[in-house]
Amino acid sequence: MNDPAPTDLHALLDHPEQVAQVPPEHRQELLDALAVHEGRCRVVRDLLTAPLIGTATAGNPQETTLCRYVTQAEAAAMFNIPLSTVRYLTRRGRVPALGKGKNRRLLPADLARELEDCKRTGRTLRPGGKPARRPLTVTVPLE
Repeated sequence: MNDPAPTDLHALLDHPEQVAQVPPEHRQELLDALAVHEGRCRVVRDLLTAPLIGTATAGNPQETTLCRYVTQAEAAAMFNIPLSTVRYLTRRGRVPALGKGKNRRLLPADLARELEDCKRTGRTLRPGGKPARRPLTVTVPLE
């Protein structure tokens, strides 16, 4: 079988033994295509396994990130709260974390649990934090 050198990703996936025949000038192109394919496969895998393990809904693959440790900065961005607040919560032990100082890592599910608890009880995240303002129920006429 004297086929020309494979330059199609799907052909290489079907016949991985032909990788040695790929010309060097086509390797980067195939690696880029493989990275895209790998990302798509990961999304499909997450969507298929999420209902089985109960960590996320099939419509929201981002929920699977609740299972891995993230940095404090990533957690702050994920929940749209100040980084200093996340650091305060981990320093005080209100949110369990691994590591020391600025290099702490935490599970987003733990932070979500603390945020939900504060929301439910009306407790502020940090001392000195302003409580949520109640909306105006009465208007005052200006004369």
